[in-house]
Amino acid sequence: KMVKGEIITEKIFSPKQETTKNAATSQDYYQAIINKINQFASLNTPGGKKGKVDLNFSLSSDGNLIENPVVISATDSFLIPFAIKAIKDASPFLPFPASLEKKEESFKINLLYE
Repeated sequence: KMVKGEIITEKIFSPKQETTKNAATSQDYYQAIINKINQFASLNTPGGKKGKVDLNFSLSSDGNLIENPVVISATDSFLIPFAIKAIKDASPFLPFPASLEKKEESFKINLLYE
């Protein structure tokens, strides 16, 4: 009963010119989001069901969820409430790194239940 989350947007943050240090900071931020969602998803597994749910969600610069996650697709509709709950329970996230000069950012993630 493993859940794997992965942010699948090619470029989530697009600061003008990222230095190597800022790029590492942004990558660390993506990983922190993935880890936190995975942690909460693994606490609430769908009892042996397998499949994938793709979702969009937006965060404010302070790391709070702006609105409910939006489901893009799901291999099994039974998994949808589990995936949404994982993101909601994981919120709030860390504030944006200094390299990101935005008030909010959208993320696309897929959660794989296996």
